[in-house]
Amino acid sequence: MSGKILISNLDIVDNEEDCKLALPYADQLLSTLKNLFQKSLGLNTDVLLEDVLNALSMLCSVFDLEFAKYSNDFLPGLKQLLDTIPNTDEKHTNIRLNTIECMGFIITSMRNLDGFATEVDQMMEYFVNHQNRIAKDDPEQACIMDVYTQISSHMNEGFAKYMPHIFEDILKAYDIEVKLATHKDSNIEELAKKKFALTGKLDNNLFNFDNFVFDTAAFAIKMAASSTVFSIARNLRKAFYPYVSHTLPVVAKYFNFHVKEISKKALKTLKALDMACDDQKDMADIFTNALPNLSLAVHDSILKEDVANVHYVLKQTNKALDFLSQPLLADNVLADLLGGLSQVLTFCDQEKKKIIAETKSLEDYDDQKKEEIEKKYEEVNNLMQIVMEMSGTLLKQYGDKVEGLIGNGIAPYYYNFLMNSESSFSVNETLYAVCLFCDILEYASLNVNYTIDFNILIYFRCLIKHQVKQQRSF
Repeated sequence: MSGKILISNLDIVDNEEDCKLALPYADQLLSTLKNLFQKSLGLNTDVLLEDVLNALSMLCSVFDLEFAKYSNDFLPGLKQLLDTIPNTDEKHTNIRLNTIECMGFIITSMRNLDGFATEVDQMMEYFVNHQNRIAKDDPEQACIMDVYTQISSHMNEGFAKYMPHIFEDILKAYDIEVKLATHKDSNIEELAKKKFALTGKLDNNLFNFDNFVFDTAAFAIKMAASSTVFSIARNLRKAFYPYVSHTLPVVAKYFNFHVKEISKKALKTLKALDMACDDQKDMADIFTNALPNLSLAVHDSILKEDVANVHYVLKQTNKALDFLSQPLLADNVLADLLGGLSQVLTFCDQEKKKIIAETKSLEDYDDQKKEEIEKKYEEVNNLMQIVMEMSGTLLKQYGDKVEGLIGNGIAPYYYNFLMNSESSFSVNETLYAVCLFCDILEYASLNVNYTIDFNILIYFRCLIKHQVKQQRSF
């Protein structure tokens, strides 16, 4: 089999099903690839080397455990390549990035071998030293963190022994500055010289500049760091506990980050930090410290006008709030949080009006379209449900401190559905309203001046005694 035929036909082996078909030919495929790899190292031909590395990466990832027996045919050469190939331009940097990716796939393919622990020790030592040699904003940093993620997913708690050597740098990478320069900035030419810097033009009245340069390498590092912190925290479980207090302040800053992938990873990391703790006080400290940033994230998610994003942030905030059985939040945090919940309801109202308007604009629509519209409406109602649950939790924990904010900032929205059935597009809206007023009557003093009709609360007090309390399981 010639090298040319091998390289040109490897794209047919790109998933698990095809991998099974290719496995009988693995010895022949990888023997040829080994010869091509050694040839490309000796001749220093970049084009051939790129093709070989791409093929190696793909075969290793799809063969997975089956690749382990071929690992010694490639690992020494990959280390040699990383030590010798220059890091002078984008082309050679891409080769180096592919090399690191291959090394990650190969080392994890060896996870069932007896010598896996020794191989990982050597690989981790190599990468830790390599990270110290390269710049903190070098694109290779992101690839190396991806390798750490791969290894930790197989070693779990056993990965903890490497943490003192790598974790401080990962947190710093999380906070790396991602620069954006315009034609007005003096550093635009310097930034444009960086590898993988994105340059372009904007023809948009919203922006008052023509040319820009974006540091995509730094952005990739930030993305990789956010994913690596989450993965390591989740994989180490209780072994991550020594790093919880140091991690939370960094992660919390990104709950409302403008890039959704990073903000979602930060919110998921919060749960992983919770799982790392045994002590209830430690868990309470995590959520108490996180809630101010979660409150900001609620406000920010509304600005993005994305129902799914608002729901995700609100759900994580509700989990944090639900965990705190003691009233530990400061008054300003409570005010910000309830202000955010009130904004969520305004957002709900706007989204519902859009959906209803869309319905009215359709002269005729089939059952499938009707189902789609109802689903969109209930997705908005899910926000209404979470706000109701959080309001009840806050009333129970904080009583008079929040009664006025909830009674006049949140309750009127629900009151409308309770008193005007024609305004309701879904029975759930009335049910959520009933639940909220049940909580108000159970936990509030009713000593504040309510903007809604006070008599309805008295009516509900009587009604609850006989009927409603038996129907709160929904």
